[in-house]
Amino acid sequence: MLQLEMEDLVDFGPLPPAVNAKLQQGVALYQDEPEHAERLFREALALSPESLPAWFCLIKLHNRFRQFHAAHEAALGALAEASRQCGLDADWGQWQREQFANRDEAPWRHTLRALKAVAFIELRRGNRAPALALVEKLHKLDPEDGVGYSVIDALLEATA
Repeated sequence: MLQLEMEDLVDFGPLPPAVNAKLQQGVALYQDEPEHAERLFREALALSPESLPAWFCLIKLHNRFRQFHAAHEAALGALAEASRQCGLDADWGQWQREQFANRDEAPWRHTLRALKAVAFIELRRGNRAPALALVEKLHKLDPEDGVGYSVIDALLEATA
């Protein structure tokens, strides 16, 4: 197994050391050895399925290589885990702005980031209607656009 002798490439926040090590190794490898990076990200998830950064590593990896089905599956996994950690209904359509008010903690931010990821991937898959519904929900949940969904909003407008 590859051993890296360097500082962390990405600050993922507090994670179990073994999970952080796998994610750091995957980040170092993802451009040249995407299959190896994916294996490391999945090993990190196997060690700690509640580690949201591992889900986001998978999303970014698959999205970068235009593997939209796999990216979508990872985004749904991230969304399910983040919403579970927040105690939210599994159906994002039921979520209300009040639930997110004054909640800057990681799982709440990650929940909105995962919702944004699903919207972006739906758009990249050519599924405009679900992407639009997700962005409309993000407008309601995050009117300040803290997670940056306005980029997807602009893409939706440009492709209308």
